[in-house]
Amino acid sequence: MDVLTDVLEAARMKSGLYGRLEMTAPWGLSFDRAAPHFYAVTRGTCWLEAGSEGDPIQLGGGDFVFLPKGNRHAIKDSPATPALPVEQVFGSGSCDRARENAQPAGIVRYGGGGAATTLVAGYFSTENGAQNLLFDSLPAVVHIKGDAGTTVRWLEANLQFVASEMALGEPGFETIVSRLADILVVQAVRAHLAQSGGGCKG
Repeated sequence: MDVLTDVLEAARMKSGLYGRLEMTAPWGLSFDRAAPHFYAVTRGTCWLEAGSEGDPIQLGGGDFVFLPKGNRHAIKDSPATPALPVEQVFGSGSCDRARENAQPAGIVRYGGGGAATTLVAGYFSTENGAQNLLFDSLPAVVHIKGDAGTTVRWLEANLQFVASEMALGEPGFETIVSRLADILVVQAVRAHLAQSGGGCKG
């Protein structure tokens, strides 16, 4: 196996998916859980606030962002919009899960009815809380930009597959979606290494 595969296998990662988030302005979600998160913007724009990592980052359609450190962060329609804890939003009557049984990795709709943004969002954990040396070596925010609003080819293909599995909801779809989430992050790490050129070591 290659080095990247060795590290990922040793970490024994487990991925989870919040689902497809169909948000309408104003909206804001804050995430306090200490786990690496990822977001793929498939429609519209939004802003990421990653704790002490500087100014808010604007994300556009086709962008993918990975937060490997598991830091607290918020994602919202505008920097001025307050962000509510994700547990509070998902557990409230104002959040409508499209699926009757509120299955994980379903479609979640939330917001005030304004401009629309669609995200695919998920997170990672490691077996027994083991340290992930690969994630530790990455910057706090890995931002893979789409090409002028167009999703990069590897991301588009995977997101189409994720969307299809979530829509069908057939037996085993949660396992398939979690594996696809793994692929998204591997591809993001590859893209980061390619962008870093000779500046990435270890």
